[in-house]
Amino acid sequence: MTTLQGKRPALDQELRQHTAKRSRNDNISFSELLEECGCMIPNGSAGAEEYLVEDPRKLRRNLEQRLTLNETLRRSFLDGAREHLEPPEVLNAALKPMTVTGTAAVFTGDSLVRALLNIPTLQRDLSEYLLQRIPEFSSSEDDYSNRPVTAGPSTTNSATNATQAQLIIGQFRWLDCLADPHAVTATVLGVLPAMPPEAQRDAISFLPEVAPEDDYPAVLDALEALVEDGPEFLIIVLEAASNLVLNDAGQVRIMEMVASRLQSVGVNDLPAVVRYLLQGAAMSSTNTIATLRTSMHFVTPVDPRLAVPDRKGKSKVPAPGEDPESRVLAAMRQALQFGKGAADAVLKDIKAVNTPAQHTTFDFWTLLTLAGLNPDRKHSVHSMMRKKFSDGHADASWLERSITGHAVALEEQFSPIIALAQHLLSDPTPAVSEAGAALFVTMFTEFSDAYCRQEVLRALHTHLGATVTAEATAALRVLQRLAHERTSDLMQYAAFLTTILDYVAGYNTEQLTAAFDVFAELVAGACRTTASGGGGAGGSLLSQGGGATGTHGGRSRMEDELFIFLRKQLSGAFPAHRRVGSVGVVALVQRLGKEIEEHGDREGSLLSQRYREARALLDSTLAAAASCPDTLAFLCDALATEAQRDTLPKSLMEYLRGTLQERLESQFIKNASEWTAATGTSAGAGKEIWWNANGTGEDDVVVALLPPANTTSGGTGGGTGNRHTGAGNTGAGLVATLFPTLHAVAALNMAMDGNLASIDALLGCSLGLFTMANVSPRKYATLDPIAQRQVLHGLFFGLNWCRELINAFGPVVGAPLLRASTVNHYRMARQMQLSLMLRVRAASQMEAALAALLPLAPPMTVLPSLGAAAATNNDITTAGLRKPAAAGGAKKSAKVQFKDDTKRNSGGKKSKNSGNGGGSTGTVAPQGSDQHEHNLPLCRQPRQQQQPRYGHQRR
Repeated sequence: MTTLQGKRPALDQELRQHTAKRSRNDNISFSELLEECGCMIPNGSAGAEEYLVEDPRKLRRNLEQRLTLNETLRRSFLDGAREHLEPPEVLNAALKPMTVTGTAAVFTGDSLVRALLNIPTLQRDLSEYLLQRIPEFSSSEDDYSNRPVTAGPSTTNSATNATQAQLIIGQFRWLDCLADPHAVTATVLGVLPAMPPEAQRDAISFLPEVAPEDDYPAVLDALEALVEDGPEFLIIVLEAASNLVLNDAGQVRIMEMVASRLQSVGVNDLPAVVRYLLQGAAMSSTNTIATLRTSMHFVTPVDPRLAVPDRKGKSKVPAPGEDPESRVLAAMRQALQFGKGAADAVLKDIKAVNTPAQHTTFDFWTLLTLAGLNPDRKHSVHSMMRKKFSDGHADASWLERSITGHAVALEEQFSPIIALAQHLLSDPTPAVSEAGAALFVTMFTEFSDAYCRQEVLRALHTHLGATVTAEATAALRVLQRLAHERTSDLMQYAAFLTTILDYVAGYNTEQLTAAFDVFAELVAGACRTTASGGGGAGGSLLSQGGGATGTHGGRSRMEDELFIFLRKQLSGAFPAHRRVGSVGVVALVQRLGKEIEEHGDREGSLLSQRYREARALLDSTLAAAASCPDTLAFLCDALATEAQRDTLPKSLMEYLRGTLQERLESQFIKNASEWTAATGTSAGAGKEIWWNANGTGEDDVVVALLPPANTTSGGTGGGTGNRHTGAGNTGAGLVATLFPTLHAVAALNMAMDGNLASIDALLGCSLGLFTMANVSPRKYATLDPIAQRQVLHGLFFGLNWCRELINAFGPVVGAPLLRASTVNHYRMARQMQLSLMLRVRAASQMEAALAALLPLAPPMTVLPSLGAAAATNNDITTAGLRKPAAAGGAKKSAKVQFKDDTKRNSGGKKSKNSGNGGGSTGTVAPQGSDQHEHNLPLCRQPRQQQQPRYGHQRR
């Protein structure tokens, strides 16, 4: 007690001293307190450019100690600060970093204002004062309009490049603490509409740092109002909204606001908008995917949103990936890869589209992006695309418009596109493969880079040798389109196309025609380019590009290989080779002839040289018909196909018609009396004129269909032929060329004249065959093997002759009757119809007779193949037929279906073979007497309505 009483005077004195000192401190000015805490203004000038501080951290600590518990001093200090910072130049100096004078101090870059804002007791009042001063500078700076509009906050504090307003906003970034975030947020939102544009951007990006969750609705209201006034703030608003921890309702509100303004978004802002909308696409309460699909318009070269092009080339050339569309594609990839559920939501919406016109470019770009993410996504995208095209929910035009004009942006997606094209092309469904073909054509057209086009051709080559016919055919159709539509572009890669020749051995006629059409178009295009001066001096364009090496005389490597290949094929030992050569020669002559017909034949021109070379191959093939009949058959089939398409030049058709008709008349149309008197062909089968539809007379003509007996003795269809050459160069093989020759002549006449008036006499010509009695099975069994084979060959050739006549005259036989203007014309037309019906009846009878005799044929009997069938070795043999009856009498013939190797069996239904009976069905009765067989009236007079049949009459 004594001790405390003794110390009390000392305590009272200390308290009085402290009170006096505090009273003196309360009256201290703003500048004096700063100087006491370690910061001073040089020379004491209020307009100094910078503040000096010994240690920024020590200044903050001293001010915090002096002001935290002294409210009077704090109020006095705030009043002094407001008064001190009132002049703009002083405020500008206070916003700049202070100069550190202490040697041991650390430079923090803090300004005086920022140091004061980091003091919690001063933060609220000082921040309100500073933010409320920002509108003062909205018109004090005239550099806003000259400053580029940039997304994101400005972080510079330099007075030379930033405004006062931006410097004030910059002081609030990354403060150590916020004493009252609600007050700061309310103040910022209050002055936000009055801020300069650049300061508004900084304030918007600053809001997520200070705004608490309770203030989010007010923040969203302010941001939406700001976007309504200026669409240029949309991107910075999106960035601020992304940094806010919004609930579902808040996110939906932002997404709806952005989606409603999608069409007015600038080109440079489009990537950020797409990324934001896709990332939130999984939200079921939003319809952003439908908005993106229907409202998003991609950039085109004529888009008014793009800047005016620099025609003088002085502006900076954008690097790959910097153009707006590339950035949009990159934004889509980021959103789909990292957005939760975004990929599944987009796939679901696109899969629901079932109308081709509703598919948009956005759909295709999204599917491409998904296919490039991972193998699972790739498989699902390919499956969905295949199903869409197969079901008719999408068409090839969708793919074309999604790529056309966007090659620069899609260059990074080239690999997914080519993988999709290969997947679609290999599908057996026609609609799907057509979409893949269109995608290949569009890629070659749009991607002009050499690497991309080489990759397109490489991918096509993987399908050219496919074992699936539809796949190889689709790939050839792509090359055909490119050859016709992009001739000059494809010629640059002609050296890559010669590998097609390695696959032609397995192609059918349609594929062969397509393959050689590509080569013919390239040769014609090269000649056309050279004639117009595009090829330069010294040869065609093919000889100057496309990897052509070793050219001579203007010929390219591809042309050399093509002509050498055709010569080798035409002189090959196998029918398959000669078939390939025939189709190739016809395609080349057809295309070059058309080119000459359109542009004229100039002597000495490259086109004239190539055409003469191709004509020489064609002429040599026609001249070699006697030694290689099957080659002529292949050639005639190819010529008939081109004539029916009306693709052959008129001069060439006239030449071919005359040549083939002359050959037809000289080798097969004979005088009846001369043919009957001739020797060397009858042997044991005899000779007889069948079915003279025009009556009898000494000057009657006959179609010589009976081959010499010595040419049917082998088991291979010919005396000197082999299994691969069919009839070889024998008489039977020569007769086999009659039918494709007639087919070609008829097609050429229809193409040139529109009728068959020049060959209508063939319809009534008699058939020169063996003795008619030999068709009886009993009589046939008594013949020697050579005669038996001759009978079979005669029936086979007679059947095919009738069928070829029916095929040629059937489609046109009714027209003359309808157009008949006189009685004579009507009678002539009526006679032609009756003659045709007789040929139909004759074909039915011979077919039944041949089917009945084939089981009785000698062992190893082979009927020759006709036309293109020889190349596939589809010979008619007795291997699959029922064996002949045992000795002791001929039994009832088995029912045998006859196969027509010409594949043009329009000559009526196949007949049934019954044991007995006659009638117009042409049945064969192997049993009973055959004493009257040689007297049967088989359609000798067209007006007689008799029942022709083989065998004896039914009793």
